[in-house]
Amino acid sequence: MPTRSAKPVLSIAEDDDGDEESNRTPEERKLAADIEKALDEEDFELAKKCAPLALKCKDAEIRQSMVDTLGWFGEKAIPELTPFIADPDEDVAESAMNEWDCNVSSIEDDGEKVGMTELAMAVLSDEDALESISSNYIGVDEKLAVESLLRVIEGGGSENGIAKAKETYEFVTGEEFSDRAAAEKWIAEEYEPPEPRN
Repeated sequence: MPTRSAKPVLSIAEDDDGDEESNRTPEERKLAADIEKALDEEDFELAKKCAPLALKCKDAEIRQSMVDTLGWFGEKAIPELTPFIADPDEDVAESAMNEWDCNVSSIEDDGEKVGMTELAMAVLSDEDALESISSNYIGVDEKLAVESLLRVIEGGGSENGIAKAKETYEFVTGEEFSDRAAAEKWIAEEYEPPEPRN
């Protein structure tokens, strides 16, 4: 299981002499500075504003810094972090996946954990990453898992994501996925609520 690291130190904003980042646009330089500021000042609202801009940014170093920043903010930043697990840059995607795993593994509430996993299943197409995160459906309340997997299957994600959701559905229910009606029938007839926790 990944472990939380120390607060990252970013150095992506333009230096005073401006040589290293001179090929960045003014918008990219401002974004880099804002990401650094969000981390330095622990300003989560600023980080949330930067995330969609960083996601569209062509500069992988800026996207990596955004991942590091969001990862440091922990569980509350998982929704903003999730799209980065499908980043076109392999290193950024791997880093985002590590941060995502670390933060999701610390969630104790089944509903919240399943919800975050559903978001990730909807954006991922990498089979290894899908295999890794689909394990979050195992051992949680089966009704929550089945309802979430239905949303992934019907939500129009990647072909690999839908296939992994169907495979996970079969593992949870013991039945091959056919359609929503069959899934709802399984919940009505086979689902056993978990014992209350003391």
